[in-house]
Order: sequence, then C-alpha cells, then structure tokens
Amino acid sequence: MTKTTSEKIIVDIKGEVQKPGVYELEGDARVKEVVLKAGGLTKQAEEKQLNLAEKLQDQQMIYVPNKKEAQDMEVVETEKDNNTEEKMVDINAADLTELQELSGIGPAKAQAIIDYREENGPFKEVDELNEISGFGEKTVEKLRESIKI
Repeated sequence: MTKTTSEKIIVDIKGEVQKPGVYELEGDARVKEVVLKAGGLTKQAEEKQLNLAEKLQDQQMIYVPNKKEAQDMEVVETEKDNNTEEKMVDINAADLTELQELSGIGPAKAQAIIDYREENGPFKEVDELNEISGFGEKTVEKLRESIKI
C-alpha cells in the first residue's frame, strides 16, 4: 500500500453524533475513530446502519441515521424488494440518492462509489466495485443485475 500512516485525511460526519463536523484523522483511520472524535453516537442513533470497521477515505462523508430514518430506509428497501421491475442504475452517472436505490447501498457505500469514480475515472466493468472498501464478492454479485456501466 502506498499510503503512509502519517498522511492525513479529512472526513465529514453528520447526523446522530454528539459533535457533527469535519475532522482530520490519520490516513488509515476507521469509521469508529471519527465517531469517537465526534463525541460518540447520540441516544437516537441507529448504530446497525454503520460499519465501524470500514476504512475511511479523504473527503468521505459519513451520515449516522436516527432510528426513525433507519426504519424508513428499511421500509423503502422492502418496497424495492417487492417491486418486480427493478430499475437499472448507471454507476458512472448516478448521484448519491440514485446509488442508494440499489439494494444494500446506504449513504456511506454510495459516497464510496462516487469517491472511487472521481479518483479513478468511470467504471469500465462491474467487478471494479471489488476495489472499494466495504464491497466484497457477494455484494458485487448481488448488485450485478441492478447496475449498468
């Protein structure tokens, strides 16, 4: 890996944390670290929406939903799952909201797709998603039928 631990990254954390804001962290920091810097989660936070072990990237935005928002997101997910005609999403053109229409893609993963696209140019194939932190083989296979390049 070419990154050194002395390299700093800037991360924006919003939502249900004690002190939302922009924080500077070490280049190898995880979501857990920015949550701690932001004073921890509020009582209304829905922690199950976060992957605290996920590696952070420079310019990343983390949004911590409250329990009501998380419930609403689950309802939307259920409605999408019940919708037999699934809309194809172009991962090279979709914005944050459109990417979140994909099954299993929340704000953090949607932002990671956008960040990757900005740093590396447009996706040439679906398998490039494997190069993004938080995307494994199973996730990519699940998304394959819903995305287009």
